[in-house]
Amino acid sequence: MTIEHIVTVTFKSKPEHLEAFTGVMKTVSSELPSVDGCKAVRVMTHQDDPSVFMLIEDWESSDKHAVHINRLVESGEWAGLEQMLAVPPTSIILTQV
Repeated sequence: MTIEHIVTVTFKSKPEHLEAFTGVMKTVSSELPSVDGCKAVRVMTHQDDPSVFMLIEDWESSDKHAVHINRLVESGEWAGLEQMLAVPPTSIILTQV
């Protein structure tokens, strides 16, 4: 199936949570591809600022991505993640041409 929905999410962790947040990102790297609809994820860090992370996610559809996000919010995982951040995450949704 063609990837039709590409999502980038940028996070900046609080300094006191950098180690724990790095662990979360490693977990995302290994576990997110097993979520229904997720075709791939790349977890990147900023070359000059190790507290800045970017996820680049490839999804089959916007609907499957939405189901995943809703599950994170409903479970409280998203709120826990946000507590480790210095600023709110930013997200860009792209469509492959």
